[in-house]
Amino acid sequence: MAADDEAKARDSERTKLLEEIRKRAEEAEIKRIEEEERKAADKHASRQPVSPPPQQPPPVPVEDIRVVDLRQQLTIALDKGKTEKASELLAELRTASPNDSGLVDFTKRLTEVQGRQQRAKETKRTSEPKPKEDVGQPRIRKEVLKKKVATLFENANSQYQQEKYETALNFVTEVLTLEPENEEALGLREQIDKARQLAARIKEEEAQRRAARAAEAPPAVTAVEAKPPAKESGDVWGNKEIAHGDPEYTIPPEADTTPTPQKPPMLDRVAERVSKIRIPLRPVLTVLAILVALAVGYYVVERIRNAVFPPKSSVLIFPAEAVPADTSIDYLTEGISEELINSLNQVPEIRVLGIATSLSLMNHSGNLVQTARSVGANSFLQWRLTKVAEGVDLAVSLLDTVSGSSLWSSQFHVSMRELPTLLNEIARTLFDKMEIELTSQQRNLLSTPSQTTAEAYDAFLRARYFLRHIDRYPVDSALHACENAVHADSLYADAHVALSTAHVLAFERTNSPRRSHLDNAARSMRDAVALGSKSSETYRVRGIIEQYRLDYDKAVQLFEEAVAIAPSDAEAQRRLSIAYVIKGQIDQAVKAAERAVSDDPRNVHSHTTLGLVLQYKGEYTDAGPDTREAALHSYEEGLKLASDRSEYASAEYADVLVSLQLHDRAAEILNDRISRMRLSYVDYYKLARVYQLAGKPILQWQSVCMKAKDIIEARLGTNPGDGFALSYLALVHTLMGEFKEAIAANVRAQRTSPEDVEVLYNTARMFQRHGDKTQCLEYLKKAMDRQYRPVSILDMDFSTLRSDPDFLQAITK
Repeated sequence: MAADDEAKARDSERTKLLEEIRKRAEEAEIKRIEEEERKAADKHASRQPVSPPPQQPPPVPVEDIRVVDLRQQLTIALDKGKTEKASELLAELRTASPNDSGLVDFTKRLTEVQGRQQRAKETKRTSEPKPKEDVGQPRIRKEVLKKKVATLFENANSQYQQEKYETALNFVTEVLTLEPENEEALGLREQIDKARQLAARIKEEEAQRRAARAAEAPPAVTAVEAKPPAKESGDVWGNKEIAHGDPEYTIPPEADTTPTPQKPPMLDRVAERVSKIRIPLRPVLTVLAILVALAVGYYVVERIRNAVFPPKSSVLIFPAEAVPADTSIDYLTEGISEELINSLNQVPEIRVLGIATSLSLMNHSGNLVQTARSVGANSFLQWRLTKVAEGVDLAVSLLDTVSGSSLWSSQFHVSMRELPTLLNEIARTLFDKMEIELTSQQRNLLSTPSQTTAEAYDAFLRARYFLRHIDRYPVDSALHACENAVHADSLYADAHVALSTAHVLAFERTNSPRRSHLDNAARSMRDAVALGSKSSETYRVRGIIEQYRLDYDKAVQLFEEAVAIAPSDAEAQRRLSIAYVIKGQIDQAVKAAERAVSDDPRNVHSHTTLGLVLQYKGEYTDAGPDTREAALHSYEEGLKLASDRSEYASAEYADVLVSLQLHDRAAEILNDRISRMRLSYVDYYKLARVYQLAGKPILQWQSVCMKAKDIIEARLGTNPGDGFALSYLALVHTLMGEFKEAIAANVRAQRTSPEDVEVLYNTARMFQRHGDKTQCLEYLKKAMDRQYRPVSILDMDFSTLRSDPDFLQAITK
């Protein structure tokens, strides 16, 4: 009995506690509503042309708040089709406010919803097949219908993805004819309608912009017969129209009224006129040749200069500094810095230093002017952020790196909901202060106020934080945060772009990538485009998706569109560089990689990509050792920025040292790595290969192989299905000449991890070491079709194949 009494007492206390929590929640909600209405009233009053003395709004009665709450709940219940709940709420609303003007509308909506549900039930009941004597026939018809619906839905979805909206709607209509209540088909029809309307609106806007540009364009110059200039005595050059030789102009005819039986040829007449000029032709032609050469040289230099540095201002955005220091809002300070960089990046006339360079200067205590100048910026932005209860306070300053003087400074106080609009306002001000002319479209884009909620924007900034630090946090954390942002505001285009990016990273960061991540990335990107997203990141992520779908031409096109919108988008330039490598356009790949390094000089991935591209050029073209030396320099710059220098050095850096015949230096790096990571069988295998290529005694490199073999077998003892370890065991057996054991280990690797990209690359390396080029190229193509990794192609195990035409054809698309 005592136990029952204690249980009852605990239940009573829990009930009281829950009641107290509910009361406090209601009080807090009432206060929140009162505060929002007060702020709305103050904001409305501040917009009036005449400012009367402020009046305190009368207190909101609790009964009115209850009525408002009942209306909101009733609206939600009707939208979701919960008729029983809606009936209860309508009865409560009648009791609380019998004279409410909205009762008639709510009653009418409830009747309509109930009628629709009743009709749907009747339709479903009448559409059910009547039982017949043959029990198997209904089941067969049902399966046939199911297959037909699935086929139609797949065709509709395919046509929708190809932006063939009318055809897609026809397929959806057929599906709904067969299954009127098919929720997927209804949802797809709604998406198609939205996309079709959006496409029509975009087409209309494009037509309006073209018309506006045509109206703003200067009138075309009509052809007017030019009178020959009067030849002065000091005009030793003769007729200037002949000297120009512009194809758009013609030499005016001679004003000669004397009829001639036949006109001499044009060349003869020109030669005759030139012969009358009493100056030496050789010096003139020499001068002209020099002028032409200077003009061409200037054009080439300008093209090269503009390819690396945009022609106008360059700016460095220092990360926002939290005052007081608070690491819990790093997602906010980093997030607004990245958002401002992305906004500035959408104008090609300005060079914006990348986000990695910006974040590397977090809490920078040195001379800001010199730091900004060292990365090539002629201005920089410094700002401080203070988090307050209802929003943030920002103090912003733009300074010149030449004089160190302030170009502009201001302070702002905004709510979280107003923060994205404020960032666009700051971007517009920076453009004005740096004298960057914006097009009307660019200015309108930066003037459009944000429509998202504070909760959605906060979730979006947290999601971007996880994506920036993907090496620190699991991919699932980024995916979950992005989904929260989309759930908070399904019409927030940037949140859909972030979710698509997260799915792409999830696909890339696993050795056994799931195609579902690509499908989800494409779906989120379609939603973002349908909502009007046209940023460089949108085109960049679309390009990555197409690259992994093996449509390399479309990928290159999308990457080029991304860098056309934002030439300073270092990530877009880096991705474009890899796409050019896949297409075999090595010179263009080098230029794109150099631009990525120029615009984000403290980004380790930019330096690594440039090193890979230069190494690729040095290995697979006639560029020679100088290019490989340049690759080595790029790796060394990346090494300075790497978070784990021993891991970075033992990877691409060691391979390029081997290609330059610097075996001792490569062995030194790998030995240093092994001293830190004593169970890294990958580094033991690479060290054995370096010793073998350097001509070391066989016992020396075989002893290293045995060490790698012991580590792998110990690993397999705890995890027999480790396909990656098995593939390296096959490589170790191959290096030791144990081909039979190598094949057996590789078969086990492929059986346990058939989709693992690393296993496929290692299988290609194993067959190359066996001398089986056909099998090597077959598995190499399989690996590249799943994920193209330049570092794998540059592995030292493929060194003897680099001049083989079949190999070169296999690694390019």
